[in-house]
Amino acid sequence: MTRRLPRIPGTIALLFLLIFFSTSAASEYTIPGKGPDVKAFVPAAFLIMEQAKGDLNKDGIPDVVLVLKNKAEDRKNMDTEEIHRLLVIIFGVQGGGYTLSASSGKAILCKTCGGVYGDPFASVKIVRGTVVIDHYGGSRQRWGYTHRWRFQEGGWFLIGHTSRAEDTGNGASEVTDTNLVTGGRTVEKNHPSGKARTTRSKVPVKPLTALSDFTFVY
Repeated sequence: MTRRLPRIPGTIALLFLLIFFSTSAASEYTIPGKGPDVKAFVPAAFLIMEQAKGDLNKDGIPDVVLVLKNKAEDRKNMDTEEIHRLLVIIFGVQGGGYTLSASSGKAILCKTCGGVYGDPFASVKIVRGTVVIDHYGGSRQRWGYTHRWRFQEGGWFLIGHTSRAEDTGNGASEVTDTNLVTGGRTVEKNHPSGKARTTRSKVPVKPLTALSDFTFVY
């Protein structure tokens, strides 16, 4: 005699699937609060694209910044705009190991967000105790962005921003650099004729944007 398995109501089955997939996703993206080495802060679904080392919290111990890419973005026919990359900042601990300082899934552009130019992520560096991230993309009309992040008051804040626009056909370009702490702004314009012009001004100083609230808009 064949026994029939009890039927699971549709709502319960759907709830089960939602819990299963959300739990699986969480395990893929979970970043621990501390670990013995850099690899401990790389979720199972990710790979290290680039990293930089330097002292970010002024305690004399080297810290590390990681830019991680999801393994899925290298698969064929994937919509990579929906696949987030991660920025992970970890502080070195006296005696060894690291602790998590911050992470963001909205500070690094996706693989195909650079348009015809290709992958827009250019570099991550530690410069004078700040995290500097560069992106570059476009086609004939090229664009570039630099974001400068600093650890202060127990968190990470955007203290500087540089935007670039360039016409690779005629050589015209414009670079706008803004110090978000002082409000100082410098604009450099290059005319197709080769004539250059630099202007300096002040813009209103606003509350700094925290990394936890930041979304890359370009």
